[in-house]
Amino acid sequence: MEQLLKLSEVAQILRVSYTTLRNWDREGKLPCCLKTMGGHRRYLKSQIESLIHYTTQPEGNQDGRPE
Repeated sequence: MEQLLKLSEVAQILRVSYTTLRNWDREGKLPCCLKTMGGHRRYLKSQIESLIHYTTQPEGNQDGRPE
């Protein structure tokens, strides 16, 4: 099973606030993969890693291929 990250872990990795992550979830910008019975958000580690990879690509080369 794929590793799940807590909201606090994702906030620390992305260096954003909990509120920002909650807003991104509500707006569909970075939806969580599940909510626990208590309403706690969980994110797939691979989803966050992909986001980091995508956002760190040189501008104009977002698909990861050499220019």
